[in-house]
Amino acid sequence: MAGCSEPPTKEHDQAVAAIEAARTAGALSYAADELAAAAASLKRYDDLVAQRDYKQALSAALDARDRAFESAKSATTKQASLRTEADRLLKSLDTAMAVADADIKASRPASAAKRADKLRQTRKAAAVAVQEARTQVASGELTKAVKRLVDATAAMKRDIASLEAVIKKPQK
Repeated sequence: MAGCSEPPTKEHDQAVAAIEAARTAGALSYAADELAAAAASLKRYDDLVAQRDYKQALSAALDARDRAFESAKSATTKQASLRTEADRLLKSLDTAMAVADADIKASRPASAAKRADKLRQTRKAAAVAVQEARTQVASGELTKAVKRLVDATAAMKRDIASLEAVIKKPQK
C-alpha cells in the first residue's frame, strides 16, 4: 500500500481546513462538543504519525474532517433555530407590550395602581430587552438574545396577569 509509507498529509490538511471552517461557522459557540471531538481526532492523528502508524493516522484525519463538517453543519442549524426563536420571541414580546399598554390604560380601580406601576416598570425593562436582544442577534450572540427575550417575556406575562386579575375582579 503506497499510502501507508508516508503520513497522509493531504487528509490532515483537509481536516485542519474543515476545523477552521467549523470555527468560522460558529462551532465554538453552537457545536462545541462536536468541534472538540474533531480536534481530538486531529490530535490522535498527530500521535499516530509520531508512532508511524500511517494507516490509523489516515483514519483519524478522515474522522477529524468528518466531525468538523458535522460540527459546522450543527452550528449552522442551531444558529438558524435560535434566530427563528429570537424572531418569534420578539413578536411575542411586542404583542405583550401592546397588551400591557392597554391594561395600564384600563387600570382604573385604585387597587390596581400598584400593579399598574409594576407593569409600567416591567414594560420599560422589556423595551430595553428588545433593543439589547436585537443588537445581540445582529452581532451573532443568539443564545444570549433568546435568553434575554425569554426572561423579558415571562416577566411581562406575569405582570400582565397580575394586573388583569385586579382589573377584572368585580368591584364591591
